[in-house]
Amino acid sequence: RTRYTLSTWLKLVASPNTENRRAFFSAFPISGANNTNSYQIGFLENTSNKFQSGLQSIYIHQSTARYNDSSAWYHFVLSVDTGNSTAAYKGRVYVNGVEVTNFSTDNRSSGDFASTGINLASNPHYIGCTYPGYMAYTGYLADMYLIDGQALTPTSFGESINSIWTPKLYNPGNDALTDYGTNGFHLTFAPSTIPTGTNTMQDVSGRNNHWTASGF
Repeated sequence: RTRYTLSTWLKLVASPNTENRRAFFSAFPISGANNTNSYQIGFLENTSNKFQSGLQSIYIHQSTARYNDSSAWYHFVLSVDTGNSTAAYKGRVYVNGVEVTNFSTDNRSSGDFASTGINLASNPHYIGCTYPGYMAYTGYLADMYLIDGQALTPTSFGESINSIWTPKLYNPGNDALTDYGTNGFHLTFAPSTIPTGTNTMQDVSGRNNHWTASGF
C-alpha cells in the first residue's frame, strides 16, 4: 500500500466515452471508498490526455504534458514510496525513461497520500477502468508489471538502444518472491497467456497472481 512500482507500455486511442478520465490501473472497493482504499491511474479526457492519478477525493498528479500521439507507444512507470521524507519521491512518474517533474496539480505532500488502495488485502483491482463500467480505458497495453514492496526506476524495465527507449525483461535476482513481492505480477497480454476456453489472464512472473479477463 505504501511502496510499489507499476510499469506498463501503452498506446492511447480516442475514447468514445464522455467521462473526464480514463484509468488503465486502479484499486477500488465495492463500497465504502475513501482516500485510504482507492487509487486510480490514467489520463484526463481526450482533449488533453494528461497523465493523472488520484485517490477518492483528491488528485495526486496531473501532468502539464499531454500524451496525444496516437501512433506512439509510451512507457509509463509510477514509483510509489509514500513514507519517503521528500514529497517529490513519494510518487515519481517516468515516461520513456525520463522523470516527469512538471505538474499542474501535485498533491504528493498531502497527508491523504500516506497509503493507497493498491495491495490492500481483499480490495478489488482493475486494469482498464476504475471499476466496471466507469472511467474505461481505451487503447493498448503491453508488458505490465507490478512490483510489490519496491520503489524502482525505469531502468529496471527498459533501456536506451540507439537512442530509442526499449523494453527489457525485469528479472534481477531470478527469484519470483524477492523480485516481485507478495502481490507482484507480470502481464504480457499475449494471446498465449489466456488459455483456450478460460477467462484467465496469466501472470508470467512466477508468483501466479493471475487475473480474470473480461471484454477481450
